[in-house]
Amino acid sequence: MDRDNKRDITDMKEEQEFSRLVGNYKSTIYTVCYMFSKNNDEVQDLFQDVLANLWNGYESFRQDSKTNTWVWRVAMNTCISQERKKKRRPARAQLSVGFDLYADSDNDTNGMYNSDQILSRASETEKPDG
Repeated sequence: MDRDNKRDITDMKEEQEFSRLVGNYKSTIYTVCYMFSKNNDEVQDLFQDVLANLWNGYESFRQDSKTNTWVWRVAMNTCISQERKKKRRPARAQLSVGFDLYADSDNDTNGMYNSDQILSRASETEKPDG
């Protein structure tokens, strides 16, 4: 058996083990994600982030603790990190534009110019204190 085939078999075994791990601890991961958000889309995003972090840390898991404890900790740390990132992001503002962005007329060009000025002033007032 050549080196590539051995690597493929090893990768396949790791994927199967990881799938089993996710299957066994899916409810634990969802529980942690729901602690941080009640929005289903955000929970799904958090769940995917947790899976990515579990996958990336799977080889380095030393099994000093129980697997359940490790999965819980990775899920908690992932969700806490995402909360911190969310707080650092600027708030989004809803803007209504009084013209058609895709129309080709001088009135719309003037409207875009006026909107650009409004956006510039708004962004200057929303700069974080530093």
